[in-house]
Amino acid sequence: MNDKDIINQLNDLVQESDFIELNKLLQSKFNLFQLLNIETKEIYYSKILGWLLNPQENHKLGDIFLREFLKTLIRNNERSNYFHDMQIEYIDIDCIPLDNVKVFVEKPILSQKRLDIIIEILSLVEDENWIIVIENKIYSHESPNQTKNYAKELFEKYPIKKKICVFLTRSGKEPSSKKFIPCKWIEVRNILVDLLENFSISNEIKHFLNQFKNSIEVFVMENPDLERLYSKLFQKYDDVFKFLLPKYSEYKSAPYLEYTEMVEEKLKQKFGEDNWVFENGKGWNIIGKNRWVEIQKRNNWAKSKYSIVTRIETKIENDEVIKIYIYSLSKLPNKLLKIYKNKIKNSINNPTRKKSVYDQYFNFNPDQSALLNYTVIDNFSERVIEQVPQFVTDELGKIIQEYEGIFDNAIEELEKESV
Repeated sequence: MNDKDIINQLNDLVQESDFIELNKLLQSKFNLFQLLNIETKEIYYSKILGWLLNPQENHKLGDIFLREFLKTLIRNNERSNYFHDMQIEYIDIDCIPLDNVKVFVEKPILSQKRLDIIIEILSLVEDENWIIVIENKIYSHESPNQTKNYAKELFEKYPIKKKICVFLTRSGKEPSSKKFIPCKWIEVRNILVDLLENFSISNEIKHFLNQFKNSIEVFVMENPDLERLYSKLFQKYDDVFKFLLPKYSEYKSAPYLEYTEMVEEKLKQKFGEDNWVFENGKGWNIIGKNRWVEIQKRNNWAKSKYSIVTRIETKIENDEVIKIYIYSLSKLPNKLLKIYKNKIKNSINNPTRKKSVYDQYFNFNPDQSALLNYTVIDNFSERVIEQVPQFVTDELGKIIQEYEGIFDNAIEELEKESV
């Protein structure tokens, strides 16, 4: 299909009755979340939900939303066994004092893992303290055994507190852990509808809640009308969408590519190009030593140029969080990781060594491939893009300065064993 054909089909598309209907559906729900370009970003839905669940916040709803959310969870017959096992009854929701409630969003409380929403209901009686955790998955998926690992550590850390673990998704998908109860975003939307129709709320808050409800209806909930129109248009204008989607992807990727190129330039300025190799792509940067790559080639440990013996990577995740990872990628990853972990553990436990802020982020679990998982920034889209690369580069420089010698020694030890 040539350019003229594409233009003709685009003209047909925008005049198509289904396209006009789809546009009307979307425009009727147009709101602040679209204007701010946050309508599909999980972190913002978590922040707003956390705000609503906090009785002390300035929405002036008090504890209404929190109580209604808990009642919604316990009312569902499919979830009744869970609450029975937790010894939580429906009447408890009305009786529990909510004068001392703390709500956290994206807070690391489990081995530095960041839970999306944490609610602590505090009481003078220890066994009347509650902890509620919500894992919010809108467009992302649960990583392998994620909720199982969360539940195991949560129940070990808080053996006495009453615990409610919620897996919040578009469709009510079952989590890997039976200790997490599935919940749909439509249930949150229904609470908002009830509040808007039956409670006295200021016009300002009512307008915001209505905007949030609309955003959930269009961008989060499964909408049969939208799905029907999408399907018809995709089938009829397949060539047009094949042309448009890569262009749209390039358009959306541009800020991330700009960011990663800026990071690479900063890294080259900081480390020089004589001893280091660099790679970048959409939202990620990799740095490694030439010497590590040479050792890899000499020992035939891996063929990919990305699989250097030690790979240090910065990566944007979920459009918001920038993390630094340190990996071992070779045909002997477990052996190299074991050497790394032993050397770093010995270094950290050395009483004469000055303790580092990064020590706590090293992972000594033999079943996990990342040696380090460190969050540098958790609100990327709110930052000035020109300032972020320098900040990330400085953090990376500190980590490399402190641990480069340990990596070098570990690789030498592995190479000697492999001769």
